[in-house]
Amino acid sequence: MGNSQKLSFVYFTSVQNRWKALDILRGVAIFFMILGNFLANYNVLPSWLWHATWNGLTIADLGVPIFLLALGVSYQFSFSKRITQFGKFATIFHFLKRYLTLFIFGFGGYRLAMGRFEWEVLQLIGAVGIFGLGFMFLKPLSRIIIAFVLLIFYELTILDGALNWVLKFTESGLGGPYAILAWSFTLLFGSTLAHWIMNKKQNETINLLAFSGLILIILGIFLSLVVPFNKHLVSISYVLFTTGVAVGGLLFFHFVTEIWLKRIPIFDSIGKNALICYITSQLLTVIVTKILPSKISTSILLTNSVIILLVCIALALFLDSKKIYIRV
Repeated sequence: MGNSQKLSFVYFTSVQNRWKALDILRGVAIFFMILGNFLANYNVLPSWLWHATWNGLTIADLGVPIFLLALGVSYQFSFSKRITQFGKFATIFHFLKRYLTLFIFGFGGYRLAMGRFEWEVLQLIGAVGIFGLGFMFLKPLSRIIIAFVLLIFYELTILDGALNWVLKFTESGLGGPYAILAWSFTLLFGSTLAHWIMNKKQNETINLLAFSGLILIILGIFLSLVVPFNKHLVSISYVLFTTGVAVGGLLFFHFVTEIWLKRIPIFDSIGKNALICYITSQLLTVIVTKILPSKISTSILLTNSVIILLVCIALALFLDSKKIYIRV
């Protein structure tokens, strides 16, 4: 990704070699997650932004899979570069430090803010990132086969006795620690996809994204006839279908940026500092929800939601203008 100088978790980096489609995809996911998280506290979300209450699928249920796929793609790019430059042990230490920091920050932050433990996005990202680290040393085909076997194993155990391990965390809609087995498929598929498209020609990249996305979508729809889409249980049909949709989104933005040569500056900037924007939005959401009463007019809630979103956009644009990319 160009020359870089490292200062703790902050990187001053050339953006010439970044995959713009990946940044935009990540930015779109974070944008809607920021928008929805605050309003969800007051039950005033429009219907299309609500998560499915149980079985089913809405646009809101795509946020985490899209982010995990994008995370997997960037994971592979970063892993390959670090292994070459710094060696195995330094690379392992780097990723362990990064994802442990995310997990601890998510766990501790939620505990301090809400006074209880809940399995939320930052804990999930940290846990899946650590779990996936060992797989990064495998060949791509072996990696994705094992990830798929684990996904099947997860679904079978959910159907045969492990359901209560997931039901304890239905409020978060992320399945809890046991669902790492399922969520890791999306991250590892993204990393495998990145490995396969490295140094590929334009048409080869497009064909691979189109083919793999379509296969996952068809497989997810087929399995949904037996095991319904369910984000709360992280069902196999949900994981496969949403991973396929995320790949389709990556393909679409690849066309936008590389074929049609269009720019989407806001989503691009958010995507380059996705996690710091998300963490900032969560901190602001906690502060505002502590101040505002539970019953308040919709116009005030929407105004505060827009303000939080604008603060995060301004932060992303500022950091991007200074070429500062914070890897939390």
